[in-house]
Amino acid sequence: MTHSKPPPPGACLIPMNLDGPHECAILRAQRVICGWKIEIAQKVRKQMAEGQRTLYWICLPPNSEALSAYSAPDIAELPTITREQGVYLPIGHISLDKQDWPEVEGMEPEVGLTSPDGSVLTITTLFVLPEFRKYGIATWAMLQLEMEAKEAGAHTVTINTLSDKYFDASNPDMAAMWKSIGRPMRPSS
Repeated sequence: MTHSKPPPPGACLIPMNLDGPHECAILRAQRVICGWKIEIAQKVRKQMAEGQRTLYWICLPPNSEALSAYSAPDIAELPTITREQGVYLPIGHISLDKQDWPEVEGMEPEVGLTSPDGSVLTITTLFVLPEFRKYGIATWAMLQLEMEAKEAGAHTVTINTLSDKYFDASNPDMAAMWKSIGRPMRPSS
């Protein structure tokens, strides 16, 4: 998978630290925007501690010249995270999981999306703030996780998305996303 727009210099994936309230609040705010299950920090923290899930921030450096290319008028108001290497702007999040974690309460994990031996991993969560979309950042993040999975011994990475009943197929943003990755979108039933 390739994309014509490389991510800006300094783009990186940083493992989340959900032990404190700051990063939990950022995750909650992003999940409110995307409409997914909001209160997941405690559950995800447990899954991460058990080695079943790795959640990453998709980050850019907050003072990068590359940010001027984005149509985000309030970048200065977006929260940042701090690590030993510096300060970062978390513009989204992505997961690499050893098990399927359905977003909808009561749904069973999809059999075959992962393998108990770690040879098959899955991406169950991917979100980029709307003002940072259409720059190839999500594609870049997926490619980064694919390389990480291979380094960890996986030979396959699956992608788990919600079915048609969980999104509006007439949404022009969804149609544009499918078109951008070269896949047709089925009309809503």
